[in-house]
Amino acid sequence: MRTPETPVSQDVTVNREVEGHYDENNNWVPGSNEKVADIEDANILPKAGRERATALQTDYESDYELIFGEENISFENDFSKIKAGDIAIDENDKEYKVVFPGKFTGVAYVADLKKK
Repeated sequence: MRTPETPVSQDVTVNREVEGHYDENNNWVPGSNEKVADIEDANILPKAGRERATALQTDYESDYELIFGEENISFENDFSKIKAGDIAIDENDKEYKVVFPGKFTGVAYVADLKKK
């Protein structure tokens, strides 16, 4: 399903930091920042106080939710999902760390974010 454009919708880019490593020929490959996906008409909304309190001081502590439909996301080659630790960047260049990569609510995906 595709989620509709709303007054708070914006396009979001998701990047992944790839650590430096040795390739199959023992050559050092420096770390990089790779684009994972683009999301159209995504909504980044602050969590309510009760929602934030339930995750406080846990691995899933987050301040925002990223909401989008499965048809709103376009993955780059070699990528097929968002992972914890990925970075979501909104249209205003604000960065959010993906804490929990998402759950399907029946209408849209909801990922938990922490502002960087």
